[in-house]
Amino acid sequence: MVEKFSHGLPTLKSGNKHKPAATPEQLRDATLAICDDVWQQHFARWFGHDENHLLGAYQHMIGMLLYLPNYVIGHVLAHQIRTHLTTHDLAGEVLRMCAQGNLTPQVWLQRALGHDLSPAQLIADAAHACQTLA
Repeated sequence: MVEKFSHGLPTLKSGNKHKPAATPEQLRDATLAICDDVWQQHFARWFGHDENHLLGAYQHMIGMLLYLPNYVIGHVLAHQIRTHLTTHDLAGEVLRMCAQGNLTPQVWLQRALGHDLSPAQLIADAAHACQTLA
């Protein structure tokens, strides 16, 4: 059974699951239509018409589902490094960290910072910033 969802994108309904039945062109057009709608609703008032589909620049996330979680991991990692560098010599530590060679991320973190990837410091610092602003 074919159903139409928002922006006319067809899907196949099979039991409780919806499977895409759109061509690549239909998917692109629906994605850009959604981007245009969101732009008009939230940004056009301040920035005007978006002829370049700026929000559509992220349509690659449709085909690369594990792409976006990398942003979060990268932010957590960057915060851990930034926090580490506040109590160490910047030049010396950057040279030491970069000279480790080709390692897995976890081994690199353990050698560079002395601990595993963890959002704990980022969460603690965000909580502190919220308390400061309150």
